[in-house]
Amino acid sequence: MRKLSVMAPPEIILPNVKAGTPGCFHCGEPIDGPSTFSSVIEGRERPMCCAGCKAVADLIVESGMAHFYSQRTHYAETPPEQLLNLSYDSYDFSELGTSTGDPSTTDTHTVQLLIQGMTCAACSWLVERQALRTVGVKAARVSLSESTLNAEVDSSTPLTELMQSIGKLGYRVQPFQSSERTKLLGLENKLMLKRLAVAGLGMMQVGMFAIALHAGAIQGMEIEYQQLMRWVSLPIALFVTLYSGGAFFRSAWSHLRHGAVVMDLPISIALGLAIAASIYATVTASGEVYFDSVVMFVFFLLVARYFEHRSRFASSLSLQKIQDTLPRVANRLFENTLEYCSIRDLKYGDRIRVFAGDTIPLDGIVVSGDSDIDESTFTGESVPRAVTASDHVFAGTLNLKQSIDLEVTSDPDSTKLKALENAISFAETQKPKIAQLADRIAGVFILGVLTIASATAYYWWQHEPDNAFWIALSVLVVSCPCALGLATPAALTTAAQSLRQVGAIIRGDNAIEQLSHIDTVIFDKTGTLTDGQFECVKTLTFGKLKASDYFILAQALQSHSAHPIASAFAGTVNYEHVDESLKSAVSALLESDSECRPRREAQGLSFMHKGLRLEIGNAAFLTQAKLPSPWPTEPLHWIGLSIDSNIVALFGLQDKLRSNAKALVEYYRDAGIRTLLLTGDASAHAHSLATALPFDACAFGLSPEQKLAYLSDLQHQGRKVLMVGDGINDAAVLAQANTGIAVSQATDLARAKADIVVTDSDLTPIKLAHRLALRTRKIIQQNLIWALGYNIVAIPLACLGHIPPWLAALGMSLSSLIVVFNSLRLKNHPMA
Repeated sequence: MRKLSVMAPPEIILPNVKAGTPGCFHCGEPIDGPSTFSSVIEGRERPMCCAGCKAVADLIVESGMAHFYSQRTHYAETPPEQLLNLSYDSYDFSELGTSTGDPSTTDTHTVQLLIQGMTCAACSWLVERQALRTVGVKAARVSLSESTLNAEVDSSTPLTELMQSIGKLGYRVQPFQSSERTKLLGLENKLMLKRLAVAGLGMMQVGMFAIALHAGAIQGMEIEYQQLMRWVSLPIALFVTLYSGGAFFRSAWSHLRHGAVVMDLPISIALGLAIAASIYATVTASGEVYFDSVVMFVFFLLVARYFEHRSRFASSLSLQKIQDTLPRVANRLFENTLEYCSIRDLKYGDRIRVFAGDTIPLDGIVVSGDSDIDESTFTGESVPRAVTASDHVFAGTLNLKQSIDLEVTSDPDSTKLKALENAISFAETQKPKIAQLADRIAGVFILGVLTIASATAYYWWQHEPDNAFWIALSVLVVSCPCALGLATPAALTTAAQSLRQVGAIIRGDNAIEQLSHIDTVIFDKTGTLTDGQFECVKTLTFGKLKASDYFILAQALQSHSAHPIASAFAGTVNYEHVDESLKSAVSALLESDSECRPRREAQGLSFMHKGLRLEIGNAAFLTQAKLPSPWPTEPLHWIGLSIDSNIVALFGLQDKLRSNAKALVEYYRDAGIRTLLLTGDASAHAHSLATALPFDACAFGLSPEQKLAYLSDLQHQGRKVLMVGDGINDAAVLAQANTGIAVSQATDLARAKADIVVTDSDLTPIKLAHRLALRTRKIIQQNLIWALGYNIVAIPLACLGHIPPWLAALGMSLSSLIVVFNSLRLKNHPMA
């Protein structure tokens, strides 16, 4: 026999490291200098960059799965050493497991885990084998596309053992818990695709037989062959009608029972009559059959509705999926040690560590570390944002570069991601006035169509009975008002998605419609046109104490304020170094064991402590306090600190205009829209900023009530007003305005009252929103003109018998698709 030589497998060059580059055999990271760690894999010593990679590689080899390294197509992620020995004690079956079989007798649970870090088929093979090696795991299946592991586990086996087993391979493991909303939308999407596929296959099959029947009608065909084609087409068309088109019948009947006439009614009548007449013609071997028209009608209707459905729910579904895959646990820093805990156990001010590659679980402020954050969830921008200490980061965004420590500033139900999801869900449940008008027109139109179809059938029955049925059927099919019903929602949904991509969320039911009609725009100043980050650039003192003492007291007072001015006094309050005469008051303020009563929140704060009256605010607030000299005229925002009605210090604050504030005001002015500035700031600094921008009019030192009165007066004059603001004092005005826009970093109350919420610090989306609103109005007008114009032309032609049923089905479906695709042009609208 001939002896075969066994060759060693070739060295695999993976795509993320160049050939010949010295690097870790497990993760591919370059190794500087001689390697400290190594593992023997398939008889060869391989360099490792760290103890984490060595631990994972040794585990893979010892488990008999070294074959993984010859099959992989990508390097694995570098496993953080802190994650290799986590206990996962926060998880149990009661929250995550799903029983299979009779709950009283079953001893098996099905769990679904999200496995982060899998990059190729070899990874999924490795995870699957490792899961099956875990005691108590009866079955395991990995979905690489969904990054999930589905396992059947004995209920006596702790879930922590399975999670630790996978975690030791260097993968990040957490439970995957899909919300009911995601499940329902996913099931609905699958069902629509199944119905669409059945209708498409049925259309092709029946179409082949219909071609033979039509050719036979022209060239002649023997009756037995004609009947054969009809009988073969009948079960296919009937199944398509009942399965794929069944939703039309159910919808029409459920609405009709409650006295509502919807567009599914003429669809159901047309389908029912066509299939019934075709069955009768087949059974009696007489007349015409319309099987091809029926299945074609159902198929094109489902195509139009599927695209419309996907367009409507694309944003909410993507956000919901991000919400579903948020980490359920976090690495909490406690006394310089890491502990794994549920995010529900985290409190405001807790510190957590987020490793590179991890999703941020809660909103927070970076306290240490530098990294890049992928915020495409909120901004649609693919370029990551560099963050460092004191920067805000948000749940659902991805830490890309290296580990960072955060101070938690939210709970799971108050994150920016949750607010975004709620805003979109709220918008989906609302119907704008223009859409309501289209629905009312469609309702009247349907009744008119039914009347015309009946009159047409009666006329042709009197003159040409053989043609009466198919002509009436064509009228019903060609006049289905699907395009009319889609004209408005398709455009509004696409516009909302386009705005979200640039960082603006539509949550008001009439936001886009109203925005397209505005003729006046009102801007707040602080935190809206300016960045809201005040800086104390000058301090004047009139008391006996040092400036630092007064500044610490101001810090303590302003810690109770949410106004942007408080940002000038942010930072750690070092009350130990304050003068003894103020230490008690500062300590009481910081410990919150007193009643610091905000007095006219936009103007100032007052506080009583042991007979000592402390006040901080602007000149309008401190009118009763004594000042040795006049208030400064220097163009700064001056804030006074008063002790027992004597002003002891003045702080000169400054904030800067946002980089694109001037361009925004100029855009609206050039568009012929009146621009106004209404601000509660009456300082010289406010006047200086106002002169730098091309406003038509400005008003300073206004209270929230005065702003609201000013807006109401404009509306009484017939003005359509857009309000742009950010603070608590803007909430009432935002709600009263025809359209309200809350900018980034707006208060929760302002966001709740606004129709549009800008998620980025950039003001550009405010300009883009108006441009897109104008474009959307044109698209809606085009859609309505097309839908009505199509019916005005097509219905008379159908009544005259010039449109056969199959052409009517094609025309109606194409009309709906034209409306949908015309609306999708808004996605390509230049957003600059």
